[in-house]
Amino acid sequence: MFESGALQYFHWDGQTSVLEDFLEIHPELEAAVVALIRNGKLIVGPWHVQPDEFIVSGESHVRNLLIARQLQL
Repeated sequence: MFESGALQYFHWDGQTSVLEDFLEIHPELEAAVVALIRNGKLIVGPWHVQPDEFIVSGESHVRNLLIARQLQL
């Protein structure tokens, strides 16, 4: 998936919804993705989707973070 030594780590856009979409298309890569996350090579979150801090309520920010925490592997 990643060439050995090519990257120290990769931060996946700060949102877990993208990761869900990726794994829906490529479920065969789930074990590799989980290993990368656990080894600190792939950083996901902290958000489920990128929030708009000026439009939504504080409650939606908290729920956004809680959903993302449930999805992080």
